[in-house]
Amino acid sequence: MENINQETIDKVQIDTDLIPAKKTFFKPIYLFPLLIIFLVIIVLSFFKIFKLSSIIPAENSIVAKVGLNKIFLSDYKERLFAASNQGSPDNPGSIDVYLKEPILNELIEMAILDKNLPSGSVSKDEIVKAAVKYGGSNYSSGDEKVKKAYENYVRLDLERKKLTQDDISWKEGFALFCMYDRAYQDDYGSKKLQAQTLLIKQKTYAQDYCKKAKQRLELGSSYQKELKALESDSVIGKSAWSPPYTIVFGFIFNKADFTPDYFPTQVDLLNKIKALEKTKGKYSIVTVNSLLEDIKGKDVWDVLVYIKNEKTGLIGDYKTWIRKQMITLKVKTYPENIKL
Repeated sequence: MENINQETIDKVQIDTDLIPAKKTFFKPIYLFPLLIIFLVIIVLSFFKIFKLSSIIPAENSIVAKVGLNKIFLSDYKERLFAASNQGSPDNPGSIDVYLKEPILNELIEMAILDKNLPSGSVSKDEIVKAAVKYGGSNYSSGDEKVKKAYENYVRLDLERKKLTQDDISWKEGFALFCMYDRAYQDDYGSKKLQAQTLLIKQKTYAQDYCKKAKQRLELGSSYQKELKALESDSVIGKSAWSPPYTIVFGFIFNKADFTPDYFPTQVDLLNKIKALEKTKGKYSIVTVNSLLEDIKGKDVWDVLVYIKNEKTGLIGDYKTWIRKQMITLKVKTYPENIKL
């Protein structure tokens, strides 16, 4: 019995050895080639998708980043439409090669200004008025998208002016009188002929003097220096008026007291200075006529007038300021996404 059992056991053992061991399909030797094939498929798919996206960028493709703000292709299309007046805000048509970079730069500039200007710096009324002037019937008859495109387009220029322009109202100014009328002379009546001869000499001299004083002031001379020189001049200065009178050869004025009462016999001068209020810091020569009660005729003076505007623009060198802002905000552009 014992022998049989052992024989049986041996047979079973032999039979068991003859049965092949169960093999696993996913041994490393088989997995490696499959992994390589899988990776190749992924890489090829990626390049295919990338190629298609480069040909047909998505509607919300980013064309620039200004700090945390993003500028999208839709923003670009909108501005291109308003700049070219062609197509629609969603489909402005083909892009002119000369407009491609400027349009992107303007969008970046607008994003920078929006960060630096207080909210409401440019009113809605100002924007609409400028949009109507620029877009005309295209704006008036357009839908909300069209109107928004034109309004955003003109807003940039309005915001630029808020940062750079001078205040159109003036703060102060001064006048220098190059006088050549001899009517104030006590001897005018008895020596009329001599006075008229002197008047001819004075008139030519005074007009030339005023022009030269204007040039000196534009080159950096001051009102005080020019007033002193005028009073000391031998032809039209204090010594030329005999007997001596208390004659005003110049004065400084400001907006607070700029009224007819401040110019009692010089209403004509008052009106002419008012006409120069928007000259933005330029020197102008005006001829002044004022009637006097005690004599017949007119006093005729050449007056050198300077209107000083108060500077309200926040930015001096605007282009340099924009460049610095671009560096600070780490502006990045993606022109490859600008494909319409």
